[in-house]
Amino acid sequence: MSVTKTLGARFAKLRKGAGLTQEKLAERCGVTDQTIGRLERGDHLPSIERLAEIADALGVDLGDVIRPPPRDQPIDDVLASLTALLRRRGLADTKLVHDLAAKIFERYS
Repeated sequence: MSVTKTLGARFAKLRKGAGLTQEKLAERCGVTDQTIGRLERGDHLPSIERLAEIADALGVDLGDVIRPPPRDQPIDDVLASLTALLRRRGLADTKLVHDLAAKIFERYS
């Protein structure tokens, strides 16, 4: 997903979480609801000043919006550990683990 679309999705989530419509947020920011719609769809990336105004209207810090979201720690740690284990093995072992996992998931899906 592009940076513009990711940022737009974050703003949409924040707006909905604040219980605001696009029209109400646009009114608070002094822009049109079409501007907010384009931002949320990732069709347009406003200036940093405009992004700060929108973040302020939502009652959030701009840094929290543009900073990447935190990782899903437990699953990311397990995946990183599995990846590290597999990198130490050969291709045949890696394929074996892959095939076993696929069979297990197929059986229990």
